[in-house]
Amino acid sequence: MRFLFRHHGFHPSTRREGAEGLYETITQLQGFDLPAGYWERDLLKYRVRDYSSTWLDELCMTGEISWGRLYPNPKPIEGKGRPLKTLSRNSLIALFRRDDAHWLLPERASLPTDNLSGVAQDLLMVLQRQGAMFAGDIEYAAQLLPTQLTDALGELISRGWITSDGFAGLRGLIGQSRNSGNVSYPRRMTGGRRPKTLAGRAGRWSLWRRDDELDDPEKMRSRVEAWAWQLLHRWGVVFRDLLEREQGAPRWYELVQCYRRLEARGEIRGGRFIRGVAGEQYASADTVGQLRKLRDENLDGEELVMLNAVDPLNLAGVLTTQTRVPALANNRVVCWRGEAVVGIQKKKFRLLKALTTENALILAKLLDFSPGEIAAARREYVKQNPAPIETFIATEKEPALF
Repeated sequence: MRFLFRHHGFHPSTRREGAEGLYETITQLQGFDLPAGYWERDLLKYRVRDYSSTWLDELCMTGEISWGRLYPNPKPIEGKGRPLKTLSRNSLIALFRRDDAHWLLPERASLPTDNLSGVAQDLLMVLQRQGAMFAGDIEYAAQLLPTQLTDALGELISRGWITSDGFAGLRGLIGQSRNSGNVSYPRRMTGGRRPKTLAGRAGRWSLWRRDDELDDPEKMRSRVEAWAWQLLHRWGVVFRDLLEREQGAPRWYELVQCYRRLEARGEIRGGRFIRGVAGEQYASADTVGQLRKLRDENLDGEELVMLNAVDPLNLAGVLTTQTRVPALANNRVVCWRGEAVVGIQKKKFRLLKALTTENALILAKLLDFSPGEIAAARREYVKQNPAPIETFIATEKEPALF
C-alpha cells in the first residue's frame, strides 16, 4: 500500500503536475466506473498538484480523454421499475483515453434500447441520424421540453450510451438543483436578454458506444493483452485477488496466460513479491526495485493517508482480513504506514486495527472526532476482536494528514 500511494501520486513527493500529469493519472485509473461527482473532488485532486478543472476540459475538447459509463447494468433492477433518469453526484461514469475505449468495453459492448423511456429513445434516434449536436439543437430536432431533455440526457448517460466533447456538460447535470433550469422562455419574452443557461448545455452530445462484438479470436487476444498491461500500470504487482475491485477486466485464467507469455519474453517478472497472497504474481522490474527500497526505508515520520472509500486504492478487507469499508462516496478510509487503521461510515469513527488510547486520540484530533466517539469505537473493536490491544503507533509528534 505504501508503494501504491506513491505509484498513484498520493504521496506529496510523487504528486503529478499539470495537464500531462492529469493525463497520466486518468490513464492509470481508466477502466473504473466511479461516482461522477467525486472524480474531480476526491480522485484527481489528490493525485495532481493544484488540480484545475480546465485541464480536464482541455483534454476532453482535444479528443485525448473521453468519459462515459463503461459497464451499465443492461437490465433494470427487478422490482425497481425503470432506472433513475436524473443524474446525481453518485451516478457512475468512467474517464478514459478515447483511443482505448474499444478494449475497455466489455466483450459484448452492445446495449438494448427497449429498456429506455420513449423520450430517451427519440433523443437516441436523433443522435444516430445527425451525429454530435448541441443541446439546443437536440431539443429542437426532437421537440423536447427543457426538463425532458435534461432527463433524457441523464438516462442515456446512466445507461452508457452518450458522452459529450467536454466535461462541463456533465458537471452541469450533476450539479443542477431541483428547482433550477426547469423553465425556458422564448427570447421575445426576455426583452432580448440571453436566458439562463440550463444544465447540460455545454458542449456537443454524441453516441460513443460501439455495437461491434469481439468474436474474432485475434481481437480477443489483443484485448486481453491490453488489459494485462493496464493492470500492471495500475497496480505495479498483479495477482488474482486484485480482480475483485476490477469491473471490466478479463478473467484471471485469460490474463495469466498472457502474463506467462510476457514473462517468457522477458518483458515482466514473475515471482513472490507480496506476502499473504495466494497464486501467481507478476510485476515490472521497476516495481520490484521500488518495493525493495520501501521495505528497507525507515518508517519514522510516515504520514497518514485519507481515502474516499470509492477510490480503487480502498483495499481494506480485499487484501487483508480487516472488515471492509463499503465503497460508498460518503465513507472514508484512513491508512497509517500503509495499513488501514480507521474507517469512517455514516460520520462514525470505526477502528480497523488495534490502537492504544493515546494513538486513537491523536487520530481523533486529526479527524475532528470527540474522545467519547473514539472510546465507543475502541470498545466496539475490543468486543469484536477479543485479543489483547496491541500498541500499533508510537510517535512523539502528531503526523500530517494528506
